[in-house]
Amino acid sequence: MKVRSQTPDSSNCLISSTEVEQRNQFCDLLGFHHWDFIEKYLGSNWFTVKNYFLSQEKFWYKYTDSEVILGVRFGEYTKYALIDIDINSAVHPYQSLEKLRKLIHALYALGLNEQITLRSSPSKGIHCYFFFDEPVKSFNLACSMRRVIEEAGLEIKPGQIEIFPNTKQYVNEGEGYSLYNGHRLPLQHGSYILDDEDFEPVSDSLDDFIARASESAKTNNTTIIKERATDDYQWFKDKYRGGLIRKQHNDWIKNLLRRIAEGWTDYHQTNDLLLTIANYGVVKRKLKSPELVQYLLDTAIAAPNYAKYCQHQHEIEARCRDVATSASKYWSHYRSKPSRQVTYEEMVEDLERKARERKPNQNTVREVTATNRIIATVEAIAEALGELPKNVKQLIELIQEKARSTFGEGISENTLRKEHNLKIWHPSHRTFKTVKSKNLSDPQPETPILEEVKPEAAHSEVLHPQPPSEGNCSQRVTPSKVVRKKLKIVQKSESPKTRQCNSYTDPRYTLPYMKGLFVAAWALYERCIGRIYLVELMKKKNIELIYQNPSKPSTSSRVCLKKLVEGKRTSSLLETEEFRTIESGTTVVIDRNNYHSSLYSHSTDLILTYVKPLTTPGEIWKLGIPVPLRYLSFPDPDPKI
Repeated sequence: MKVRSQTPDSSNCLISSTEVEQRNQFCDLLGFHHWDFIEKYLGSNWFTVKNYFLSQEKFWYKYTDSEVILGVRFGEYTKYALIDIDINSAVHPYQSLEKLRKLIHALYALGLNEQITLRSSPSKGIHCYFFFDEPVKSFNLACSMRRVIEEAGLEIKPGQIEIFPNTKQYVNEGEGYSLYNGHRLPLQHGSYILDDEDFEPVSDSLDDFIARASESAKTNNTTIIKERATDDYQWFKDKYRGGLIRKQHNDWIKNLLRRIAEGWTDYHQTNDLLLTIANYGVVKRKLKSPELVQYLLDTAIAAPNYAKYCQHQHEIEARCRDVATSASKYWSHYRSKPSRQVTYEEMVEDLERKARERKPNQNTVREVTATNRIIATVEAIAEALGELPKNVKQLIELIQEKARSTFGEGISENTLRKEHNLKIWHPSHRTFKTVKSKNLSDPQPETPILEEVKPEAAHSEVLHPQPPSEGNCSQRVTPSKVVRKKLKIVQKSESPKTRQCNSYTDPRYTLPYMKGLFVAAWALYERCIGRIYLVELMKKKNIELIYQNPSKPSTSSRVCLKKLVEGKRTSSLLETEEFRTIESGTTVVIDRNNYHSSLYSHSTDLILTYVKPLTTPGEIWKLGIPVPLRYLSFPDPDPKI
């Protein structure tokens, strides 16, 4: 196509009317952007011309110069689209004609039905032009082209497929502007119109190109492009311009809040949770010291199970200061770039090193440890019994024995009676929320009075085993029920007149005296005769019992066990501690190898014994789950001892 040489002859500057008409038709087809055009000389590289704009006269002068290769960029609107495919691209017809057809077919969705295929340069890459009869927005067209091509499973990248106009880079307001990529114009050095079947050159005539472009503009439908513009722009924005980033950021913040709301779920989580709180405080709330330290302290202390699992309560403020200092250096508020000097792993290691080097206050450590043991013990008792006993002395003994069996170390009464510990267990001071059963039995009257018992009746009571009832598992015979009949409790009037009428004239036989005598006799019976049955019962091997708790469906506890491994001796296996659960209605056996609640310290209703499921495949339990003895019943009539 190039017809004019570079020789500075005035005759070369004159063009005929035919050329003027040809130039005007070509410029009208392209509707190109007049600024920031590109050009290169043969054998050199492309460069952008910024110091003047490209008028039609300059355009034609450079386009017809055989020594210059001219290229243009896109403005806000365009009247054509261009696909650039390199010779080594997987979509080039020499590599895969099927993939090229797949690409062309994908563009049908935009109403791009007819293209002009050209060899772009001597390198044998191809350009596919699609012309329109009216201008469309360049960026919207770029978004639509990118979407349909990517949804067809093809990749847009240099050397494979390039689109013009391209989805140019975003520039913030006040920071200048970005340019669309420039492309070389058709039918310059080494460029030809190709046959659509065999992709061989058929013409290098500009008139042929203009004629084909006019036909293409009539066939291609810009209505579809305009209708899709908004949706395709939003698709591109969501995928490449922050929409996805914002969604990921929101999901990240939700995960942080979810972790903070979960609090402590086990020991050794202080560093992890404090860093999570600090992450949210710095990134979302834009906090800095000392506000960040206070936020860490308040949030950590208010988190669930802080008192139960956090083993750094004696130094929590110092830990918060360390974490706040490290977090401020590692994170920064959203939409800013943090200046990190260390990795996350190095930051965690530094926090752990500071914690090791800090000298702990041993008194505070012991105090916190004791408080945590009291909390764990009280929760275990409340979960096992449904509610804590009202009798303070009895409750103290129960807590001490439960702590001794769980931790191997008891809790002194002085420690229990410290002011901050009274709030955990004491009936008159308790503010600490313990685990309660969902369905407690009906409460007893506040001031129950035992039915009058004659003096001789206190010494004449005998054992009355109760046969198992049918159809109601909650009425099964339990080991504690066979010891005695329950005392019959009736509600009596508390008026002085009633008390006077029910008393004997002999002061030795007043109702209070008789009640005291009966209680003493019953205590003697329970400690001596009635307990023999339970002692013998617990000595029996492999007696199958049913765990049946009417107030809750299951109970859980930390158990000590060994997991069997094929080919290894049992003695060489390591013992582990894990939380296990038994459901109400499970068949269990009493674990005779472990410490039980003292048979001579509590009433039969408060005796705790360790049990384990009848079948635990692959496991040897060394410490079972403690349950009240009254919740164990025989599936059949009691075995003979």
